[in-house]
Order: sequence, then C-alpha cells, then structure tokens
Amino acid sequence: MLAFLVIPVNASSNMVGSFLHLNQSFKEAAKGHMTCRPIQRFFFYKERELVNLSKEIHGKTYRPRPKRPFIVFEPKQRKIFESHFRDRVVHHAICFLLNPRFERRSLPKSYACRKGYGNLKALDQLRKAIRKMEDRGENPWVLKIDIKKYFDSIPHQKLFNLIRRDCNDPLTMWMVNRVIDSYHATPERGLPIGNLTSQVFANLYLNELDWLVVQHCGFKNLFRFMDDLVILDTSKDRLEDLLNKIQDYCHSELGLTVHPNKIRLVPARKSFEFLGFKITGTRRTIKPTNVARIKRRLRKLSKALKLKSQSPEKIHQRIQSWWGYACHGQIQKQLRDLTSWLQEFDPDLALICREVFWPPSEERKLAPERTQPDEKTVHSVSYQSPLDREIAESECEFFQALRWS
Repeated sequence: MLAFLVIPVNASSNMVGSFLHLNQSFKEAAKGHMTCRPIQRFFFYKERELVNLSKEIHGKTYRPRPKRPFIVFEPKQRKIFESHFRDRVVHHAICFLLNPRFERRSLPKSYACRKGYGNLKALDQLRKAIRKMEDRGENPWVLKIDIKKYFDSIPHQKLFNLIRRDCNDPLTMWMVNRVIDSYHATPERGLPIGNLTSQVFANLYLNELDWLVVQHCGFKNLFRFMDDLVILDTSKDRLEDLLNKIQDYCHSELGLTVHPNKIRLVPARKSFEFLGFKITGTRRTIKPTNVARIKRRLRKLSKALKLKSQSPEKIHQRIQSWWGYACHGQIQKQLRDLTSWLQEFDPDLALICREVFWPPSEERKLAPERTQPDEKTVHSVSYQSPLDREIAESECEFFQALRWS
C-alpha cells in the first residue's frame, strides 16, 4: 500500500477525480522519475492536464491511451506494457482510494504490494516458521505451487465483482471498469503486466484463496507473494488433500489453473525455490538460474567497462543494486566462486565486485599523542565564587603546614 494524502475510506464522488486528488496522485506517479521527458512535459502543463483529466473523469469521457509494449527476457520472457503517464496518474488515484478498503479484508499472509510487507519479510517469516517447527521436534513439509499465466488468466467480471464488494462509489467503479477493459489477453481476461493497478488487483484476486487455506482448511503457515504460494505442515497427506482443494477452487471459483510443472511437495530439509532463492531448511542461497543470469550481466558490464560506455561508478551502482537483495542469503561461497570466475577474463571488474561484496573496513583512527601537562595548569581548579577560592587556598596552606611540621 502506497503512502498518499489521507482520504476517508467512504470518499464521495465529488472528491474522487478532483484536482487535489489527482495532484497527490501525480506526485506519487512522478516520484523518482522527474528526469523523464514525458513526465517533465506533463509537469510543465500540469494544471491544464489535471483540470482536463478531472473533467474527463467526472464527465465519464476518460479513455486510457494506447500502451507501449516491450519484451524483457529476465528472469524469463515477458511482455510488459507501459502506460501513458496521464493514465499512470489515474492508476495511482484508483489505488489510493481502494487500497485502504482492500487492506481491511486482506490476511497477513500476502506479502506483495502492501506497505510494511515485501519479499524479504516473506523469506524471514518462512525461515522463522520452519525453525519453530523444527525446534518442536516436527518434520515440516513444504507445498510450493504457482498459477499458470496468472496475469493473462484473470477474468474481468469476477475481478470487477470482487472490487465492487469493497467499494460502492459509482464514479470510482466506472474508473475501475475503464482501466480493466483497456486490456485483453484473451476475450474478457487478462491484466497488463507493468501497471500499478494490475499488481494491486492481482494481489486482491487471490485473497479468496488465502481465506480458503487459512480459515476454512486451517493451514496457518501460508506465505504468498502474488501467485507464488508456500504452505508448511507436518503431514504430507494433508498437504496432498489441500493441493486437490486448491486446484478445484482455482478452476471452479477463480477461473485459474495451477501450473502442473511447478508443484513441489518436499520435506523442508530438502531444497525448494521461492522469491529468487534456493531454500534448504532455514538456509537460503541464490538459485542456479540467477547465478547464470548475473554472469550474463557481468559479461555485458565487462564489455561496457572496456569500451568505456559506462563509468566505473555506474557499474558499481548496478552491481550494488543486485547485491542489496542477494546479500540476505548465505552466499559467501557463491560469491567467491563468482569473483574467481570473473578474475580470469576481467580483473578490473572483479576488483569492483570485491569492493561491493566485501567492502574494506574503515581505517582505525589513531589515538592522539600523549602530551606532558603544563605545570601551570596541572592543578588548576575552577571555583564558583571568590569565597570558595579563598577557603580552598587556606585549606591547602593548612595541610601543607601539617605536612612539614
């Protein structure tokens, strides 16, 4: 959940799509991207653009503009859709209104697109749950499942009905309908990957599955990040029965299909993959596919460093961004193997990686040299009043006289 200006949950239609509402949404949509030319152009005409956008929303003439598709190949080939910036402002405005309503219904078992959650918290909570079960002398089993082509399979009408259950404002629901109907992977199905609303709506859609697993079936150790689910239990048979219930529920109620090739039911002491890590008990390392991916990236960075198309500082930042997530695993051996492999063909890049992976310790500050005290100030004492000074001096003379008597 994103941090916006607080608007009551029962916001009226007059507040929805207002200039103040859209202005706050613009600030969130432009945060960290003000150097982009389309955003700078929008900012130059911001008042005019927001006023026109508000009129279109209240007049129900708003139409999302065509999205720009492009393909990414990591971690796998995906088609991403980039929306026009004015549409991204509308997306933030919608999520701003609906996120507080969704949060009241969501269970603390979903870790995607929620403030205070995230992938690292999901990994930490999973490790704690496995450790607690092992400390009680139990042998935990892990059920790992994934939804097949999740974003392209979400039915529009069922998603719209779920959102309407938490929001009865007609103007807000009209905006939601416009955004949902602006994309179709297949007839009446699909959400575009890359939109903020797609992430929030996709996370909401599987909230019903969370309630089935936790409340109706009684499995408390559920960890879900979007469409990746990990469930812990001490009984393999119970997890097999739960898998059948999940498959039936997804097919009949949600219109989804559990990926048959990504189901894994193993003891927790064996390895399974979750959120980019290979987890074995409470230990997690980088997946082999991720190691191969970072090697491909390092080869590209090596060429950029030799051709001087990127500065060493920029390359240092790119390696640091990957290291910021990977460092949360037990990967020291993998890092040593990675730097040894890199040392063979690019020692300069290997040196940059070592600086990122093992930063040099700060030099210890030398202690100040001892100096001989000044005889005039060695016995200097500060007094609160002249009378205190006279009394102290008289006492010193008295004890000095007793010493030599």
